[in-house]
Amino acid sequence: MDYENFYESLRYHVGKKGHGGQSLICRHTDIPKSYLSRIMKKDRRAGTRTQKKISRFFGFGLEEFVEIGRRITLGEDPAQAVDLLGDLPEEQLIQRLTEAVRKEMVTARLLDRTQLLYADIVENSRQMIVRFDAGQKITFVNRAGVQMSGKERADLLNRDWKFLVREEFREQLAAKIKPLKGEGGSFSVEVPSSAGEIWLLLTVTIFPAGEGEHDLGQLVGFDITEQKKLVDRLHFIQHGVEMSFVPTLVIDDNAGIVYVNKAVCNLLGYNKEELTAMSVWDINPTISRESWPRKWAWFEAEENVVFPGLYRRKNGETIPVEFQVSNLKYPDGRRYNVVFVKPGNGEKFA
Repeated sequence: MDYENFYESLRYHVGKKGHGGQSLICRHTDIPKSYLSRIMKKDRRAGTRTQKKISRFFGFGLEEFVEIGRRITLGEDPAQAVDLLGDLPEEQLIQRLTEAVRKEMVTARLLDRTQLLYADIVENSRQMIVRFDAGQKITFVNRAGVQMSGKERADLLNRDWKFLVREEFREQLAAKIKPLKGEGGSFSVEVPSSAGEIWLLLTVTIFPAGEGEHDLGQLVGFDITEQKKLVDRLHFIQHGVEMSFVPTLVIDDNAGIVYVNKAVCNLLGYNKEELTAMSVWDINPTISRESWPRKWAWFEAEENVVFPGLYRRKNGETIPVEFQVSNLKYPDGRRYNVVFVKPGNGEKFA
């Protein structure tokens, strides 16, 4: 029964510390978080040494700490348990008081330091960070948000945050937010900024009811303008390669065909799905499975090579061709061969 009393006292005192109470105990007693969490869930029984550490953290001896739990079990007011200290010598009382004050000061300093660090990180983040209230009005915007909006901070506060994006996207955002009110939740969406041609990846979080204090939610915006431009360029290049009259293939280090354009399909009589399930030797009778490692090493050493060869069409016909093979290298070490095919022996592709 003594342990039950200890447990009730622990629950009571952790509850008085409020949110983060368990973290404070772990920080000042070196008790692992996972261990304390299991104790709080009754998945694990605290040993005597752990009980003493926890009791000292709250400024009590173990017997006094357990007695508080006993009074809670009996339905008495634990706040009246101060009389437990009445019989202690004055020297011990002063020592207890000094330790309690010291711990509170240390905790306060750590909390202040953490809050200042968090505020500094948020303010100087490279991403736009905006918080808004139930009326969708901006209550906070960091430096990056000011820069991306192109407006002064004073002009942003108390304005509907959705004005930060182009007008035709605002109803879409409002529709996504509406079902999240109350329960909370988040979503991400790519939208153009109202300031120039900036594109933003927005992650909008709506706080569950009662958890956001005065704010309904927060958004974090990443400037993805350059990524969008890159994707547009890649689409342009991909379209150009796909529609080119020059048959073009991409080959991996295992001789697998990973890409072909329409011209290759027209030349060989296969569709894309058939060709990308094949290996080089399925369409090139001059290269065998055994000779491929030597060919690959040669391509890598030469970087860019031109040589004659043969292709075998789906109908079994063999045609002379000329290959121009160029290396495509990625920073992570992956490598592919890009193969451009021309007619050989002065012939023309049909």
